[in-house]
Amino acid sequence: MLGNTPATETEWWIVRHQFQGSPEAERLTLVRADVTENEGIADAVRTAREKRGRVDALVALVGGWAGGTPVWETDDVRWERAGSGAVVAAVVVFALAPFAWVVISGFLPEVAILTVPPDWFKFGMILDNYRYIVTGEVPRAYQVGGVLRRMISEEVRAVPRAAFNSTVVALGTLVLNWVLGAPAAYAYARMSFTGRVATFYFITASRLIPAAALAIPYYLIIKGLGLLDHHLALILIHTALTLPFTVLILVLYFRTIPAEIEESAQLDGATRPKILRRIVLPLALPSLVGTGLFAFMLSYSEFLFSMLVLGSPQTRTLPVTLASVSTNPDVTWTLLSAGTTLAVLPALLLVWPIWRYMVRGLVTGAV
Repeated sequence: MLGNTPATETEWWIVRHQFQGSPEAERLTLVRADVTENEGIADAVRTAREKRGRVDALVALVGGWAGGTPVWETDDVRWERAGSGAVVAAVVVFALAPFAWVVISGFLPEVAILTVPPDWFKFGMILDNYRYIVTGEVPRAYQVGGVLRRMISEEVRAVPRAAFNSTVVALGTLVLNWVLGAPAAYAYARMSFTGRVATFYFITASRLIPAAALAIPYYLIIKGLGLLDHHLALILIHTALTLPFTVLILVLYFRTIPAEIEESAQLDGATRPKILRRIVLPLALPSLVGTGLFAFMLSYSEFLFSMLVLGSPQTRTLPVTLASVSTNPDVTWTLLSAGTTLAVLPALLLVWPIWRYMVRGLVTGAV
């Protein structure tokens, strides 16, 4: 038992040996400079807690070992760590369990998910539901001696087309947000003109208006333009809904870029558009990705205006189609689950690889 004594040379050597050849080894010298031999173990532990590093925790562990228990790891700390882990696990299960059920159900026959108590995998995994959606081949569970056992709806087969329509609209919204949002944000961040502050507040505050209150005005405008039942109408509406957020985040990010960089470019004869295109936009790429994906996801899942301006089955987007399928009595739970899984794939394939860039861009822009 060391008690409240300084860390010895042997103890420092143990810490150094544990992290030999790792990036943390470079920090060890700095840690030891802060925790001098004139400090007691209690002060060393306090310093280690403040630094919150893995090396620092090990320093406290080695230097403060007393009776087989690290002085920094009390019962309260262990219970707090266990409680935090339990809360995180509960949130993850609550968020992912419904989606996992949908994905699994798409590969099961209908009788499997209706068994009580649940015995999902007793009947095996099948691809019949996906095969019907893609090719139209009726699942075996619907056939008895070559005769249809019950009605089966063709409506669920519209999910792939609806997913394609939603992807087209969402990509159009994303591109239009970049084309309009980046120049507007740069003007608000770097230029002075009459009404700059007033118009900026108006644009950002416009998202406080409930979307339902704008439904009739937007419908009348689209009808007057002759764009009813056209994807362009939905792209314009979704752009109007997402552009304020894009402008806000990009303005905040552009203001963090040192103005000296742009001033140097101006001295070399660069114009404002060239500075934006060649200097500012490459530096703001994380925020561009973040705002673009935010616009994409909102457009991909938007329901109200999609139902309002698109009427024919050929132009319907995914939310409207899924809402119709979910109320159709001839669509089983397994078919609905398979259709929902297919509906998520386009957005998932686009968002998942660059999700970290989206989070970084939104957080950096917000700061």
